[in-house]
Amino acid sequence: EQTTVDAPEFQISRGVVERVVTEGKAQLTSDAQQDAWLGTRESVRGLKLRAIVCVPLVLKGTPFGAIYVDNRMQAGIFTSGDLELLNAIAASAAVAIDNARLFGDVQDKLRHLRMLHTVSAELTATLELDTVLTRCLEYVQDAFVSFAASILLVEGTELVFRVASGARAAEAKRIRIPFGRGIAGWVVEHQQGVVVNDVQHDPRFYAEVDRHTGYLTQSLMAAPLML
Repeated sequence: EQTTVDAPEFQISRGVVERVVTEGKAQLTSDAQQDAWLGTRESVRGLKLRAIVCVPLVLKGTPFGAIYVDNRMQAGIFTSGDLELLNAIAASAAVAIDNARLFGDVQDKLRHLRMLHTVSAELTATLELDTVLTRCLEYVQDAFVSFAASILLVEGTELVFRVASGARAAEAKRIRIPFGRGIAGWVVEHQQGVVVNDVQHDPRFYAEVDRHTGYLTQSLMAAPLML
């Protein structure tokens, strides 16, 4: 989870952090108010920053973050020894963060494999097609934390919602999309999946579905069913 903290007690010199991350080099400032580069910055003067030490978090030669420490009461409080210690802490932290990310990736893959196994088991458990497809969509919603999901099939010159789940599922099932229209139509026509994170600015988006259901689509994924 990512959070932006704006409380005064947590405000920092973003200029120092950005410079450290961009250049990949540590920054030690005895008195930011007197520093030729920092002293002219409004944030430094406004926050009354004095001593600052900031070191990059580096993984495989690439900076991906920083550890930042400052003192607003006393200038010259941080030494080169403090900088060396913070660099050592940053090196250990970078490895720990990378290990945590790798562990998270493995957990995600295991969760996906379990979902695929469950879906496969559902597909062979009954011949009631709509029941099977509805259960599959529920798994999809859980896996991607989505608000709605649907399976559309080609019927003649139209795409129809064979099954749908979500708050507006009943309304969606009554809609028929002209073949080739919308992102779903594009996916069927081009036989490839797509991710769209802002559908309102995608010319392929078929807004009639939202208009009829009252649902406001923000982002979506679609993949073709091939036989």
